[in-house]
Amino acid sequence: IASATFTVAALAKPACAVAPRTGLAGSRVTLSCRGFAGSERVDVTFGAVVLATAKATAGGQVSASFAVPSGFAGSHYPGRKDTFQAKGRQSGKVASATFTVTG
Repeated sequence: IASATFTVAALAKPACAVAPRTGLAGSRVTLSCRGFAGSERVDVTFGAVVLATAKATAGGQVSASFAVPSGFAGSHYPGRKDTFQAKGRQSGKVASATFTVTG
């Protein structure tokens, strides 16, 4: 009699990180995320504005670079933290990362 052990992996909760985490409005940042569906399109937004769209790898990782909007709320209040959001078009999964505007 043959036997085998299987491990069922839980679906990864998506997560994102932004680099750099602080900077001026207008500076370029890169949002790197994992945990999305393989090859799906992921929209990066700030509020209702789509800043970038990128395609996830087969493993569900995605990276997008864009400029921090000059209208970013923190640009009027240096030190304020605001959030970029990534949302998978097919999976509906959502993750976010916080950016602090320094001036």
